[in-house]
Amino acid sequence: MTKKKSKSTRKKVRITKVNKSSPILPYAIFLIIILTGVIYFQSFSFDFTNWDDNVYVTENPQFTSQTGINLRSVLSQPTSGNYHPVTMFSLSLDYLIGGLNPQVFHLHNLLLHLANILLVYFFILRLSSDRILSLSTAFIFALHPMHVESVAWVSERKDVLYVFYLLLGLLGYLAFDYSKKKYWLILSFLFALLSMLSKAMAVIFPLLLLLVDYYKYGSKWNSKKRILQKIPFFGLSLAIGLLALKFQGEAGAVTEEFTAATPFFGSYGLGFYIVKFLVPFKLSAFYPYASLEINSLPIIYYLAPGIWIIMGYMVWRFYQKDRKVVFGILFYVISVILVLQFLSVGQAIVSDRYTYLSYIGLSFSFVYLFLLVSRKIKKSFKTYWYILGFSWLGYITLLTYQRIPVWRNSETLWNDVIRKYPNKFHTAYKNLGNYYGQNGQLELSKQNLEKALSLNSKDADVYESLGNIAGISGDHNQALAYFNQAINIDPEEPSYYINRAITYSIQKSFEQAFRDYEKSEQLGANLASFLPNRAFAYLAAGKYQESVDDYNQLVNLFPNNANYHYHLSKAYFGINNLNDARKFLELAKNKGFTGIESTYESRLR
Repeated sequence: MTKKKSKSTRKKVRITKVNKSSPILPYAIFLIIILTGVIYFQSFSFDFTNWDDNVYVTENPQFTSQTGINLRSVLSQPTSGNYHPVTMFSLSLDYLIGGLNPQVFHLHNLLLHLANILLVYFFILRLSSDRILSLSTAFIFALHPMHVESVAWVSERKDVLYVFYLLLGLLGYLAFDYSKKKYWLILSFLFALLSMLSKAMAVIFPLLLLLVDYYKYGSKWNSKKRILQKIPFFGLSLAIGLLALKFQGEAGAVTEEFTAATPFFGSYGLGFYIVKFLVPFKLSAFYPYASLEINSLPIIYYLAPGIWIIMGYMVWRFYQKDRKVVFGILFYVISVILVLQFLSVGQAIVSDRYTYLSYIGLSFSFVYLFLLVSRKIKKSFKTYWYILGFSWLGYITLLTYQRIPVWRNSETLWNDVIRKYPNKFHTAYKNLGNYYGQNGQLELSKQNLEKALSLNSKDADVYESLGNIAGISGDHNQALAYFNQAINIDPEEPSYYINRAITYSIQKSFEQAFRDYEKSEQLGANLASFLPNRAFAYLAAGKYQESVDDYNQLVNLFPNNANYHYHLSKAYFGINNLNDARKFLELAKNKGFTGIESTYESRLR
């Protein structure tokens, strides 16, 4: 009796002591959020990049055309081989607010990241009831340099968004588990749906629910009642997963190539992310495959499968004794398993963005083990141990601050990749060349595009870009040669025919130009991509009725474009319809057109 009483008293004193000595802890999470906001504030001045931002935002006809946002297309059509309508809707709202002002998009990304920091904190706190563990995990999540890609890259809105809804779903499930009120389970399901429709990686959600059950109930995690609760979640994951594979397969993002080296790639990725968690050096937007052949891999690839043995042993060793260790390890593995390159997707073997969710698990285990060691080492060493821990937090914070400016624009991004992996990734040279071309630096553009061509002679887009550079430089015969090469490689891409048609028009080879415009239309080119050039070509070729027809379509599509009204006036003049010629000339003037030919207006009087 006395021992029990003494034990109970000691426990009460310990809890009271912690609460009294740590009055600032409940508010420390807001200091972390403020610090993160200050460090990421530099991203507000960043531009879009030409790595997917053009596909997702700046050249996306779903919401950037003058006809307004096509909500039906946003919610129903895949983008870049991915079906994530919630993400696309989120980006379309940014466009509705600020047009193509990148600051709006970057601000939205950062706000979601700040919200996620808070959600990570409350998720770990609700799960573990350990405020130090929760704050430390949230800090690492907030300021690890591997997360810069997800926050500073506009196209990775899907990362910050899917994790936002996923964490809400996990918190909803914890609320259900605590209160047993079913509306929390329904909310958890709805958040899971929103997460999966933000990014298909969220299909691992029901596995995380089972992991939460294990953490809370140990060996009783797999009771029949709890398993049955997860069936709707697994059904949802299966449906979204099959849909994602379908769209990625149609886009050609999943390769069917399988070599003897393939099994080593996924193991390498699992270990790579752990190493970069502890020592995040030489970070890059792109990490190339070392090789695709089993006999030419670096030795680290052959050793990589050992990481599964080590982690498997730790799970087996701690399964009954310490659920915190097992929870963190399995959270990491479950969250990253789908993007380990056992099934090759894309050109990179690993990517920083794949750690945005999975590092919650690694952080949890890392901090827990750090605190566990601190309680067991001698008092004289504790100060040095904590200095080591805080130094590491300062180290990752400094690296994050230094890493963010890499995403300032396409030039800084691709130069960083090339500096770290020279002669490895032809897309880096291609995109850098395109950036220089769009900014009038034609010689630099040509140098980088030719370098890209030397690394991959089968990329039709590079030939198209070189054709555009040659055309701007006035070498139209060379431009035609490049466009012909692009068409030979990929005869189904309409933009190649459009660019060749423009070059033919400049050379006054109008019949060849019209054939190419017709071909591009047959291949499904967007009207706005070829109609302005074809309408002008008809006008220049003296095909006035055809020009009238095209310009009428353009005026309907873009009612505020004074240039189209003026040229429609000239087309009507060509067919001797003076009334409509005068009408559209007046409309052009009213809309601000100032380039009227001096003799044209007098000829209409």
